[in-house]
Amino acid sequence: MDTWIEISQPNLEHNAHLVHNLSGKPIAAVIKSNAYGHGKLQVAGILQRLPFIEAFCTFGLKESLELKEQTHTPKRIIALGYGDFELIKDALEHSIECVVHDMHSLNVIINCCKQYNLTARIHVKFDTGLGRLGFFPHELEQVMNIIVQHPYLIIAGCVTHMSHTLDEDLGLSSKQLVLFDELKNRMTQLCAHHHIACPAFCPIASGSVHHAQERSDSMIRTGTLLYGFTRTPHLKTILEQQQCFFKPVMQLKATIMSIKEVPAGTPIGYGATEYTSRPTRIALVPAGHRENYPAALSTHKTYATVGIKRAPLIGSISMNISAFDVTDIPEAQIGSTITLFGSENHDFTIAQATSFLHCKPIELTTAMPESIKRIVCP
Repeated sequence: MDTWIEISQPNLEHNAHLVHNLSGKPIAAVIKSNAYGHGKLQVAGILQRLPFIEAFCTFGLKESLELKEQTHTPKRIIALGYGDFELIKDALEHSIECVVHDMHSLNVIINCCKQYNLTARIHVKFDTGLGRLGFFPHELEQVMNIIVQHPYLIIAGCVTHMSHTLDEDLGLSSKQLVLFDELKNRMTQLCAHHHIACPAFCPIASGSVHHAQERSDSMIRTGTLLYGFTRTPHLKTILEQQQCFFKPVMQLKATIMSIKEVPAGTPIGYGATEYTSRPTRIALVPAGHRENYPAALSTHKTYATVGIKRAPLIGSISMNISAFDVTDIPEAQIGSTITLFGSENHDFTIAQATSFLHCKPIELTTAMPESIKRIVCP
């Protein structure tokens, strides 16, 4: 293989257990956008063995169907938001649970159930302050009156999406939770009135997982924490106090394709942005823009590792090739493995890269092409 991604099964399982311990709740694992670039099939294959994983959350119906058909997972699959309505019949036939967030999405499911004699498990989403998908809270009674008229609709869940974590903006977050709890009470009463089962309530996601035990919600949604990314300062402080940490799951690796020895003063790469300062042994690696190895890293003190030794990036990253200085790593040879983004203390990590790039880790990982092979490392 030229370039590949390794997924650490122990680290992914560790992160899932840590989320469960912090929240005390069953988990709806978010694996949308190809599990934030980690590989939805690989991630689902690992997590589906854990008893506290209640469901998998995807975004579109296509992704949901791929997950169902290729993994045959016994876990529930919830499509959080979708525009590929033409797949709704296939989704319902495969027991995909769908979030309804406006009258159009609700009516599409009703019409499909009527036409094909299907049953649908739905999750009703309310906009409590994010300003995106979701019914307004005042629409609850209207929505419930429509749903109860159709016995083939089963209300499996009631969800919302927070605009901040509870630590970032306590005022707005608290307001959203107050609205959601009012919805929860009203929906519970309406379900009792109509003699239907009360749904699972789920307002909390990764950023506020440490507050979940304070609440009576049915489960939590989490994505970023599963992959080892902690962005909430308060949560980081709690983890440091408890001496437990989330671990990175993804590593990007490649095989050295060529070794070249050049004299001092040799320009390397497009634009001659860097010249060698000594006789230098260059390792050429088949990774660049295509693998989402960002060109902007060329201007920082980026390095890769061969074993535990650092090989500084030299010159500019191009479409398919990057160059590394392996002068001080004689064991680096053609065919040797070089780690571009790693998970060990000696590695250059995705967190380091995104601190240089001023972006979130998931912005980098999610853009990793699906064409790169993902390998699970037990």
